[in-house]
Amino acid sequence: MNFPIFSSAYHERPVGTDASLSLSVRRSYLDLILPKVLPKDLGLTIVPYFSDYVVLYNKEFTDGKGRLISIASTDGLKAVFPGDFSQSEAGTAEFNSYSYYGILGYERTKRLDGDWSLTTTPQVQFLKLKFELIDNKFKLRNWSTRIPVELTWRPNKDDKVYFGLDPRADEASVYVDAIQFNPDDPFFDPEEAPRIETSQNVTASKVAGWVSWEKKLGDFLLIPGLRGYYSDLIRQGSLDPRFSARWEFDAKHTAKFATGLYSKEPEPGEASKDFGNPDLNYARSRHLVAGVESRWSERWSSDLQAFWKNSYDLVRNDAEKNYANKGQLQSYGAEILVRRNLTERLFGWLSYTWSKNRERDSGSDPWHNSQYDQTHVANLAGNYKLTELWELGGRFNYHTGDTFTQKGNAVYNANLDKYQARQGDFEFYAKRLPNYNELSIFAGRDFLWDTWKMNARFGIEYLWFKRATMGVDYNYDFTKEKYVEGVPPIPYLEVQATL
Repeated sequence: MNFPIFSSAYHERPVGTDASLSLSVRRSYLDLILPKVLPKDLGLTIVPYFSDYVVLYNKEFTDGKGRLISIASTDGLKAVFPGDFSQSEAGTAEFNSYSYYGILGYERTKRLDGDWSLTTTPQVQFLKLKFELIDNKFKLRNWSTRIPVELTWRPNKDDKVYFGLDPRADEASVYVDAIQFNPDDPFFDPEEAPRIETSQNVTASKVAGWVSWEKKLGDFLLIPGLRGYYSDLIRQGSLDPRFSARWEFDAKHTAKFATGLYSKEPEPGEASKDFGNPDLNYARSRHLVAGVESRWSERWSSDLQAFWKNSYDLVRNDAEKNYANKGQLQSYGAEILVRRNLTERLFGWLSYTWSKNRERDSGSDPWHNSQYDQTHVANLAGNYKLTELWELGGRFNYHTGDTFTQKGNAVYNANLDKYQARQGDFEFYAKRLPNYNELSIFAGRDFLWDTWKMNARFGIEYLWFKRATMGVDYNYDFTKEKYVEGVPPIPYLEVQATL
C-alpha cells in the first residue's frame, strides 16, 4: 500500500507440478483525496486516477507452453478547480475523462515437426470510453476479436524466419453530442463551432501480415522484414518494408541500425461518413535510428543513439472535407542512457534526450514548433542500500517547458457577449512554458520474521521549490496569462508484505 497514492497486491502460487497462477491488483486514491485537501484558491489542477488487475495462468506442455491472460484496467482524469473556469451562470464546469479496457486471451506455443513452431493468441478485447466537458459528451463501446498467428522456422543456428497473420473484427457503438472540435486551431472558440449529435453502430475488420528474417553473418545480425495491412474502414492497404542490423565489432561494443516505413490508419471518427472523411488514407512515417551499445564493465553500461522521423499524410482538419491527409511532422535528436548495474548496494541510471520537433498542417504552410516539442529531457534515478535493512532512493526529472500559442488581439463579440482571441502576429507554438523539475525521494526499511517480511517506505513525490507548469489560462479579455500548475508535493507511506 502506498498512501495516499495507490494500493496494490500480488499473489503467485504453483498449480500442480507444471503450472502456476498469479494475480495482481492496483487502485489509486488521489482523485478522492485532493478535492478535499486543496486550498480553495489553488486554481485548476488535473488529477489522474487508475485501477487494474492482471491474472496469468502458465502451463508447460510436452510440446510447448500455454498462458491464459486476463487483464482489466480503468484510468481517467478529473479536473479539480474551485474557481470560475467556465462561461456558465453557476461559474462552474465539469470535466471527466474515463476509459475501461479489458482483454481475455490464450497464448499457445507449440513445437511442430522438424524446425517449425507455431504460436497462436486468440483474444477478445473490450474498450469503453467516456468524455464529458460541460455539455459535450462522447461515449464509445467497442468489442474486438483477434486471432494472431505466427509461424517460426529455424533451419539452422544462423537463420530464423517469421511468418505472421493478425485478423481482427470490431463491433462498436458511438454516441456524440458535442461541438465539432478543431484541435489544430489554438484560437478555436467552442461557442461558434457547429454542433453534432449522432448515434451509430459500426462494424469493421482489418488484417495485418508480416514476414521477417533474422540472419547471422559472423559478427553481424541482419533482420529484413515486410509488414502489410488492409482495413475495410478506408478500403485501403499498405506495404511497409523494414530493416534492422546489429554489429558486435568487439567484446564491449555493438553498433545498431534500423529503418522502415510505418503506417497508421485513421481513427473511426475521422473516417466516418457523417462527420469525417471516408476517403482518408493511412498516415505514414519513415524512421531512422543508429547507435552504439557499450558494456564498459560488469557494473557500467551505456546506450547512445540518434534518431530521425519524417511523418506525412497525417490527418488534419479540413474546411471542405472535415479531415484530410495533409499534415507533416519532423523529429530528430539524440539520446544517451548510462546505467550502473545492480550490485549488493547500489543501482542507478542517467538518461538525457535532445530533440527537435516541428510540424505544419499542409505542404504550403510554414514549419513551426510541434505542440509537444521538448528540447531537453533528463532523468536521474538511483537506489543505495545503507545496511541490510535500510535503503535510500530517488528520482530527478528535468523537462524543457511545452510550447503553446500565445493568445491576444482580442475582439469583443457582442452576439456572444465576450472577448475572442485572434492570431494576429502570433506564431503557432512559438512561446514556451517555464522549464520544470520534479524530485522524488524515499527511505525504506525491511522487517524480517520467520515466515514473512515487510518493507516500509516513506517518501515524497513531485518535490521541488515550485510546482510544474502544465498549461496556460487567460483572463476574460486575453490581456493576462496565468499558468496552470501540476499537483503539489505529495508525501506517502508505502508498505509491502511478502508471505
